[in-house]
Amino acid sequence: MTLKYLITGATGGLGKHILNYFVANISVSEFAAASSNLSNRSLFEDHGIAFRHMHYDDAESLDTGLSGGVESLLFVSSSSGNRGEQHARVIEAAKKAGVVS
Repeated sequence: MTLKYLITGATGGLGKHILNYFVANISVSEFAAASSNLSNRSLFEDHGIAFRHMHYDDAESLDTGLSGGVESLLFVSSSSGNRGEQHARVIEAAKKAGVVS
């Protein structure tokens, strides 16, 4: 099933606010939340929100997280690591997965 939206960094400050807006205004079947920390899975799934494990330093996790169809990626970057390289990896994975926006 193609997701309309995928929100990365969903446990951080901005990502959490975006996620809360989506929960209040959009059916949970239309979006998923992504985090680099697998232990966050239950934070989302316990509320019916699909979870994707994605780490900006791991191209394979980005490819897997974006597989299965995502129309729009709401990419909230990290404040740690080499952000330029992380952004490039996320953009490349999104292109490969056919993300539209």
